[in-house]
Amino acid sequence: MICTPKQKKKLGLLFEERKQIFLDAFAKEAPEIRASIADDLPSYNALLSLKALTFEEFALQGIALERKIPYDKDNPPTPACPTCGTEKRVGRKGTGQYQCRSCGQKFTAHHKSIAHGSKEEPLVWMKLFYCLLDGCGVSETCKRCKIAPNTYYHIRNRLFYAMQLMMDEVKLYGVIQVDNAFVRVSYKGSDLCESPYDEDSVFFDPTFRPPRGKRVRGGPNTMAERNINSICIFSAIDDRGHVLTRYAGVGAATCGKLQHYIPSEKFLLKVAGWDPFSKLLKEQTKNKLSQTGENSLIVADKEKAIQTYAKSLNIDFEAHVFRRAGVQVQLPPGAHNIQRVNALHKRLKEFLSKHHDVSSKYLPGYLIFFEFIENTGASQRAIEHLFQIIARPGVVEHTSILDNLYTIPNYLEDFLHGSNPLGKQRYEKLLGFYLYDHIKHPDDHPDSIPLTMEWIENEVGFTAPTIRKHYRELFNAGYRSEILDYFNKSIHLPKPKAAKQPTVAEDPLTLVLFEEYNKMRSLPRHEQISFDEFMAKAKEKYGQEFKRTTLLMRFSKIREERGIAKPLPQHVTLPKKLPRKAFLAREDYLRLIKHYREKGMEIPKRDLLYAEVGKKYGINTETARSHITHAGTFLRRQKEAEEKKR
Repeated sequence: MICTPKQKKKLGLLFEERKQIFLDAFAKEAPEIRASIADDLPSYNALLSLKALTFEEFALQGIALERKIPYDKDNPPTPACPTCGTEKRVGRKGTGQYQCRSCGQKFTAHHKSIAHGSKEEPLVWMKLFYCLLDGCGVSETCKRCKIAPNTYYHIRNRLFYAMQLMMDEVKLYGVIQVDNAFVRVSYKGSDLCESPYDEDSVFFDPTFRPPRGKRVRGGPNTMAERNINSICIFSAIDDRGHVLTRYAGVGAATCGKLQHYIPSEKFLLKVAGWDPFSKLLKEQTKNKLSQTGENSLIVADKEKAIQTYAKSLNIDFEAHVFRRAGVQVQLPPGAHNIQRVNALHKRLKEFLSKHHDVSSKYLPGYLIFFEFIENTGASQRAIEHLFQIIARPGVVEHTSILDNLYTIPNYLEDFLHGSNPLGKQRYEKLLGFYLYDHIKHPDDHPDSIPLTMEWIENEVGFTAPTIRKHYRELFNAGYRSEILDYFNKSIHLPKPKAAKQPTVAEDPLTLVLFEEYNKMRSLPRHEQISFDEFMAKAKEKYGQEFKRTTLLMRFSKIREERGIAKPLPQHVTLPKKLPRKAFLAREDYLRLIKHYREKGMEIPKRDLLYAEVGKKYGINTETARSHITHAGTFLRRQKEAEEKKR
């Protein structure tokens, strides 16, 4: 339909009138409703532009992309069964659920995905993502998204993990400028009273003093202060604009720290001809300094750690020196500089300042977030790919591992108990001291069995010279009594075995009764008495009561020891067919006993072990006992039969 200019003008006026009517009606709504719509509208529009409103739709989009077929919302692709992998025999089973007709498995399109188990819709995730981009705090974000703080951390960690999976695909190559940035350690948000020891332990320290004094602004920044008060951030940017920013430990960087924290797969030895991630990267405006097929080159200052790390990657290294002894050095023609990585440091510190100087506890996740922004510019295509990763099935086995992925202050453990002299020591080191003290001073440990050095080495993971060195250091420092007091409460080493009980033949009273009983049995038939009458007379004569079965058993053992009678074979009637579960239960039972023996702990009663094994296989204690004993008897008879054949 072709409109005349007069008709177009009329349609325009109608549109303006309708728009004004809508704005007037919107202005009459309550302030809470207007604020809610204003908050939801940008995120809702973003989801509409991504053509998905649920995680199921994002998952189906990713499945269509993997199968290289167009995505149709009215006729979406069918996800494959996570158990048997079939696609043809999968059908709908209610809203958002599927069921496989082959194996009967019920599942969702985003089964075992990053978003699996989350009760919040993608709209909340998108709003929280935009709040992170704006630098909003926790309380403000929770107010905008109408969620609790725990839900905020729950979603934020999953967003960071999806960004990390996305950034793992980005590789650095060509001319790579590398440098380390340092930020001050921040204890904001850390529980300063947490301790790895019990409250009644001598090592427990409820008070906390940061391992650093007050630093005056503009004061000297010495290397000693940097080692305890600064966090190293490894930064790299290549001539294609690929960025890498990762946490690299507390204090000055070393080659060992870089190898531990920075994945070597992020660097390519040669310049790639095609970047599979180029569609999601933001456009590069600067000139490329390397060509396809050339060797990669790391450019940095003369820091020894980076130079050694580049050598371990088998990548060429070039040292950039701008000043030497305070005098500016004239760079030769064609030399590279590190101006781009220095500009990256400036943007990084502005980013951290925008997020209210991120706590060191959460710094690794925010570095991934900064890397995501630098590489992709948080474009619409990158956000769409991010949400497809969040809804991609089979990414994580258990989503609970993501809750503490970026919230564990693993690099602050050495600082949380800096005022405690033993708080910094490794638990294995203190345990080695305690065990080695049994060898050095056996008289102080009379209730335990003699320990060997080889057993202690296997227990603590240190060699014998190292254990002896640790022992001398702690002993000379005067910590022996504190360590022994702590471990004597928490560790129970195996006690020495009791002295061997005398045999039946060595018991004088039993021998006397045995001789009297034989003498009575040698009398004529009419003069003999019953066994009960014999026991009654023995009780009157010796003043001790005996049980019938106990006395008969002792008499039979005396006959066996003297060779008068052969021992009766202990025959156990086995079931006709033992289940495979019986042999597996016996292996677990023996494994439990071995575990307690290796740890030097007292072995629990058999009923407790039977109950523990029974829980694993869903059987009661009596059935577990029957399975274990029958399986042991069967294997023993099988072994005896094989020995007879030989």
